[in-house]
Amino acid sequence: MALELSVIVPTYNRREPLLAKLHWLEAQTLSPQRFEVVVTVDGSTDGTAQALNQLSLPYRLVVVEQENRGRGAARNAAIGAAQGEFLVFSDDDVLPHERLLEEHVKAQRHFGGAAVVGLKDVMGTRSHWAAGTRLPWIRFATGNASAPRAAVQQVGGFVEWQGYGGEDLELGYKLWRAGLSIRSWPAAIGYHAPPPPEEWRAKAYSAGRNAWQLYCHHPHWQVAVWLGVHPLLLWFKGLVLRPSRSAQYSQRLTVQQNHWWLGWQAQYVWEFEYFQGARSARLEGATASRKG
Repeated sequence: MALELSVIVPTYNRREPLLAKLHWLEAQTLSPQRFEVVVTVDGSTDGTAQALNQLSLPYRLVVVEQENRGRGAARNAAIGAAQGEFLVFSDDDVLPHERLLEEHVKAQRHFGGAAVVGLKDVMGTRSHWAAGTRLPWIRFATGNASAPRAAVQQVGGFVEWQGYGGEDLELGYKLWRAGLSIRSWPAAIGYHAPPPPEEWRAKAYSAGRNAWQLYCHHPHWQVAVWLGVHPLLLWFKGLVLRPSRSAQYSQRLTVQQNHWWLGWQAQYVWEFEYFQGARSARLEGATASRKG
């Protein structure tokens, strides 16, 4: 039987969450003969590769090892080893609902091949669109998404940036430009816990830096506006986002607060760190241009 799905999982020093995810995948309603899981161990030093090699699972597990090169490079390595007709992108800390893979197959067959965005359940909080809703490319987040393997390979896969953020949006943009529709499919559910506030702030900063890189890679004003990094937007954010206020709000964020990441203070901190990252990348680019 030909493989319908290849589940693409990049991982770096998250052995225990990854092992939990792989065991949850044993409970999928989709037959294990119809999918494989391809894990790229991106330079992990916590014994991940050794643990994976000792597993006995009902589905095909492919392990790719490489030096630490980032999420985009890790996903590209996994795609290169994949055999499925469709790729399901799933982060190593996202736990799958038992129907996750079956729903992605259903969505792909329904749309005749599309960039499908599943639902991410963050500690009981869900934000999603009605099934089949056309989404803008900026919504193609690969914590829980799928696309035809041929289409992903045709546009060159993921850009290989370092740091958190941007590589999935860049792929979404290329798929959209290539004519692939981006659709919502909330029945494909993945469960995710937010990171601690300090890691969350670091991710926001990195996401801002990579958003500026994405704009430089695809220099169209609409890309900049969608990403919130148009020079005029950065100028405005520099006026209204205050470091002292962000520091004050940051001190109030604790993991003990219920759904702390949804509050307006947390969103202010995210916007400030995102802005700082984008501005930093922009200034570095300007400096490099002057030196050149």
